Amino acid sequence: TLDAADKRQIDLNDRQIAWFVEQGALDIFIIEHENGVPISTAKHILRADEGQLVFGVGDTGSSLTAFAKGLPNTKLRHMPSDQLWERATPEELADQVDGWITRFSASVAQQIEPRPQSHHLLDPGDQVDLEAGHVLSAHPSRLTWARAESAAYLGTEEVDNSGTGLIPLTSATWLTLVEATSVSGFNSQQLCVDDRIAQALDEFHHLILAAEQLNRLLLLADEANEQSARTTHRRIDEERALQELFGVLGGARATSQIGGSVLLAALQMIGNHEGIEFHPPQPSRVSIATEHTMRDIANASGVPFRKVRLQTQDRWWIGDSGAMLGFRKEDDSPVALIPSGYRRYRVVDPVTGESKRIDGEVATSLSDSAWSFQMTLPKDEPVEPKTLIGFVGKGMAGDFIRFAIAGFIASLLILAPPIAIGELIDWVIPSAAGSTLVQMVIALVAITFIATLIHMLRGTAIMRIEARGTARAAAATWDRLLRLPPSFFNQYTAGELATRMAVFQQMRDQISGIVANVLLSVVFLLPTFGLLFYYDSTLASFSLIIAIVSLGLTITIGMLQIAPIRRRYEVARRLGGELYQFINGMNKLRSAGAEASAFASWARKYRELQHHKIQIARLGEHNIAFSSALPALVAAALFGATLWRGVDEIDLGSFLVVYSAAMLFYVATVRLGYSFESIASIKPGYEQIEPILNALPHGITGGSATIDLSGHIQFDRISFRYTEDGPMILDDITLEVRPGEFVAIVGESGSGKSTLLRLALGLEDPSSGAVYYDERDLAYLDRRSVRRQIGVVTQDGSLMPGDILDNIIGMADDLTIEDGWRAADLANVRKDIEGMPMGMMTPVSDGS
Repeated sequence: TLDAADKRQIDLNDRQIAWFVEQGALDIFIIEHENGVPISTAKHILRADEGQLVFGVGDTGSSLTAFAKGLPNTKLRHMPSDQLWERATPEELADQVDGWITRFSASVAQQIEPRPQSHHLLDPGDQVDLEAGHVLSAHPSRLTWARAESAAYLGTEEVDNSGTGLIPLTSATWLTLVEATSVSGFNSQQLCVDDRIAQALDEFHHLILAAEQLNRLLLLADEANEQSARTTHRRIDEERALQELFGVLGGARATSQIGGSVLLAALQMIGNHEGIEFHPPQPSRVSIATEHTMRDIANASGVPFRKVRLQTQDRWWIGDSGAMLGFRKEDDSPVALIPSGYRRYRVVDPVTGESKRIDGEVATSLSDSAWSFQMTLPKDEPVEPKTLIGFVGKGMAGDFIRFAIAGFIASLLILAPPIAIGELIDWVIPSAAGSTLVQMVIALVAITFIATLIHMLRGTAIMRIEARGTARAAAATWDRLLRLPPSFFNQYTAGELATRMAVFQQMRDQISGIVANVLLSVVFLLPTFGLLFYYDSTLASFSLIIAIVSLGLTITIGMLQIAPIRRRYEVARRLGGELYQFINGMNKLRSAGAEASAFASWARKYRELQHHKIQIARLGEHNIAFSSALPALVAAALFGATLWRGVDEIDLGSFLVVYSAAMLFYVATVRLGYSFESIASIKPGYEQIEPILNALPHGITGGSATIDLSGHIQFDRISFRYTEDGPMILDDITLEVRPGEFVAIVGESGSGKSTLLRLALGLEDPSSGAVYYDERDLAYLDRRSVRRQIGVVTQDGSLMPGDILDNIIGMADDLTIEDGWRAADLANVRKDIEGMPMGMMTPVSDGS
């Protein structure tokens, strides 16, 4: 017996000696030596508690050696290995060997990432034939010795079959088959009986220390890469800062490549043009040298994206569909496709910053596929109306200016006919100036052509504003809706949310029309108003008074429409939600014979909806009736004012000019009035989407770190309730599932089974406790990245609209149709799919 507390350390490099912990505990360490001198810090591997054996590692040919240190009051018994093998029973020895190997291998294997998914869990007594590339592991709490002809332990250490060729597998370790081979499984007790346990244990020590040595080398490489990345980033950051300083004088252009990533640099060019911020994902536990994909960067930045086709015959480079990420055909290198001010695209190299105008020849050098990106609404705050308006109009100042200028010029040109009439009456006809009349005709024809061109320019500008604004608003609001937490969706039915979004679409279309009408009305009113006062201030004043009265009446009618419009929206929302429930529950309605009750419920709400529509229409008809009578009122007012002032105060030509201009003034006023009437419906419409805009997205992505899941999940003292004062659905639940395990959770309805799954997916946050993936708290992980690595079939699962292949491989870019057929074989549905009209490409819907 040895008092371990009296020695500084115990050498474990003699395979002929084992140590039995009689009292206390013994910590096992590994350290690296070179020429007998330690060159690394000691790494703790495991702790042997009272009643456990510590085996000598022996000389493995590695620079790593093992030693132990005892805790205070620790007592050890020195035992020669040959006596141990002879005296201990196979059962006792097998338990000690299994515990030693399990703890030792788990300490080394936990540093190896990513861990591959196990294809087969080997049991003692198994004899299986497996293909190359298959990964074997063992069931939790069980150690299985595997024998295979050609395999790699932990995916890196080639197995030497000159000895026993036996490899111990636990739930934390794995064996990768290099070639197709037959694999046999044994247990430690069987090896003890066959006297092969000592040699098999020595071979394990050799493999595990070789794996630890490789871990250390890879760690050094990662540290070197990280240091190199930091140095490169500092250098690029310094160069960029200097070039930006030089750029103040216009002498330099800031470098486009940031952080050493060409792809990220191209995306940041696109972001600068579109007002989108791209940033790389936070480092995961995978090697930092891993190149991020476009999807990784976009997901980390919270930016929606979609794939687009660039067809040369469509001459896609003419126009403006927003900046896009393209790729060269020759080397698949990323480039930024940026629309220029001349409505033609330019291709920009993110490395050199070179920009080239795209034509047919340049377009053929680019890939047929590109990626388009959408701006998003602020994710960390509620969206106010002014924020939404600023978001929609961002980057469209040039279009607004062109529209305003074109409208103003058109308003000036439209005054030419009234002025020409006045001149014609005043002196052209009385003086019989035929040549002047010809000139006037030619001028009016020229003005007509010019006005046509101006109207085309104005129409193009307004179409660009409406198209870009509505598309941007629709994409951003749907993106926000899809990012909202599940607790938000619990408050509304799917039909209600669909109705709210439909109201937003109607409101969006109304706003685009209102903006156009208001701008057109204002730019038409100002020149016309000036012309009226230029010719006759008295008649102009009468026209202004009538216009103000008209606007006041229109605004009043619009204000009266707000209440019934609000009630109409509320009823339509409830009706939409109810109809959706009726359609989904049609079978239940029929089985219960409740069709009449459903119809009665629908009829009551439909009647109420139509009642509010009639109220709104009645008020609208009042406005139309007044607007129809307004021309006669304007004419009567002008005639009356002329008569009251005296017919000699104004000549006929000037009166006709004023009369014509007043009619134009009236048209612009009525248009402006209709705009105010439409504005009245915006407020109740906005109230319908206000809950969506005010709700905050579910932490955007939860956390920011990404990991490759190995399959280890742990619920640590989870408690959950849906509301603060609601019942506790889960109360202090602790559960651990290791890679390779199959776990079934059963319970009566309402016991929390689905809630547990929702917590695992990050769809709900626990009231207390935490969910861990690979010992990482889900609260600090990128939840969308975690969900993409988990296959889930819900209770009411249905197919996604698309084709069969999309439903099998989902959104994974790295999966092909071959992977789809492989999955179909595993599910034994290949024949069913092949029997369909288009095989894997057969369209399906959620009702299929």
